[in-house]
Amino acid sequence: MMFLRDRCGFMSLCGAMTVLMIPAAPTFSQTVSPEPTGAVAAVTDRAGARIAIASTVTVRVVESRLEDVLAHLEAITPIRFEPMWADRQHAGLDPESLVSLDLTERPVQEVLERLLEQIGDDFSRAAWQIGRDGRVQIGPKSRLNQRTEIVFYDLHDLVFEIPQFVDVPTIDLQAAMQQGGGSSQPPFSDPGDEPKTELSRAGAEEIAELVAMFVEPLQWVRNGGEGAMMRVWNQQLIVRAPRYVLRQIDALSR
Repeated sequence: MMFLRDRCGFMSLCGAMTVLMIPAAPTFSQTVSPEPTGAVAAVTDRAGARIAIASTVTVRVVESRLEDVLAHLEAITPIRFEPMWADRQHAGLDPESLVSLDLTERPVQEVLERLLEQIGDDFSRAAWQIGRDGRVQIGPKSRLNQRTEIVFYDLHDLVFEIPQFVDVPTIDLQAAMQQGGGSSQPPFSDPGDEPKTELSRAGAEEIAELVAMFVEPLQWVRNGGEGAMMRVWNQQLIVRAPRYVLRQIDALSR
């Protein structure tokens, strides 16, 4: 599905009235540098891009071209974008899409997500992800799905287990009474480290089902999608997916 310039085009017929949509001159402001004096050095790896996309900016734009807004964000931050524009062979973003924003001191990530909410529909809405080279890739999920990675997740990191306080420290009363006589023996015994509980196969599969239910459910092969797949193996969840999906799973394991 193509991402159209807007719902009706620049010239729209609404009832008997013809409305000419004329984009207003873009108004930008930002807090990274009040008066940029030169190009900002671009990040070249994923770690640097994660830091940069968490930095805060102030952006106010009214009916401005998507391409212009992305260019402005590149000028004031170290982020470099890789927009997937539409062409004759591929669905993609329309650089002429008009967007409006009024955000103060918000992370670049939020600015980007608010931009993408204004283009496409609920099913084909664009997404973003960070590539290995640090560039922020933006485009339809169908195209981002062509760039997948394999990640192993420890299933124990995806669940919260209520601790079983059975091996609590014990108090040696005799040792405690002898401390007054100069004994250095601590009155508490160390219960030792509690071994990690093994998840049953059924429990592990249930975790996988929950991930597929709440994280981009339309993209998983097990749900009829084509973008991501996962398998349970040896107390691990093996996931092959694009980064915009992996990013949401990462948030669950923190």
